[in-house]
Amino acid sequence: MAIKKKVLLELDEIHMDQDDLRNTLIEYFTIGGKKIHFIDNHTLFIDNQKYTLTEKVLSVKGIPRHQLIFSPIE
Repeated sequence: MAIKKKVLLELDEIHMDQDDLRNTLIEYFTIGGKKIHFIDNHTLFIDNQKYTLTEKVLSVKGIPRHQLIFSPIE
């Protein structure tokens, strides 16, 4: 069953290279038992649900965090 709401994922490492970020996400979701397929750098399918990906780099108490927001596309 596909997730039908926004998904927030925070990474400990900042991924400036899109290929590196893509590989990290493929590994993360595959280990979690999800199927993932990228259309482009900011559009992807997770378990047959289409999402748009928004990236933010935050500083939490001086520690940089890479925040990813997956918003479902109807």
